[in-house]
Amino acid sequence: MTVSDVLELTLKNISREDVLQTESFGGTTAITEEQQELLDDLTTCLNDTIQSVTFVYIPLKKEEDITVTNQQFEFSNLSEPVIDILKLKDSNGVSVKFTTFPTFFKCPNGNFKLTYSYSVSQVSNLSDEIALQSGKINARILATGTTSRFFLKRGMYQDANVWDVTFQRFLLIAQRPKHIPKMDSRGWF
Repeated sequence: MTVSDVLELTLKNISREDVLQTESFGGTTAITEEQQELLDDLTTCLNDTIQSVTFVYIPLKKEEDITVTNQQFEFSNLSEPVIDILKLKDSNGVSVKFTTFPTFFKCPNGNFKLTYSYSVSQVSNLSDEIALQSGKINARILATGTTSRFFLKRGMYQDANVWDVTFQRFLLIAQRPKHIPKMDSRGWF
């Protein structure tokens, strides 16, 4: 899913299909300064939506093997930007206690398996890929959240509320497990 996929749906939500006819979206007309400012505002709103999804609703998780020396490990040594440390286990699978600080965490020395939640990088171009879990979050959900944030930014609070309610419903659906847990049958006594 790319930024242009999400912004195309968002532009339809806010009734600005004229921007879809510009060269930015494969059309024939040149983009005006006002239309470019609109696209920049929508990209900012999309980044806000992505951050809220990954920070609050559906955190992205990653596991990495790490080696701790001097009883501390810098977050900058990980492959993704860290939001929160979830688990730290030793080679036997036993949980290890740790203390987090703004840029590192402290724990005993050794080799560990670290599980953490991370954030995705900001998008800026229409061709940028959005690196979210494709099975749970799709372009329609992000477009709904982006539309809500856009109306909120413009001071159109009723419209923002309507779109935010829809966005929250979509997120609840995305958070549900794919299968319903089976309950054992119970008899009457």
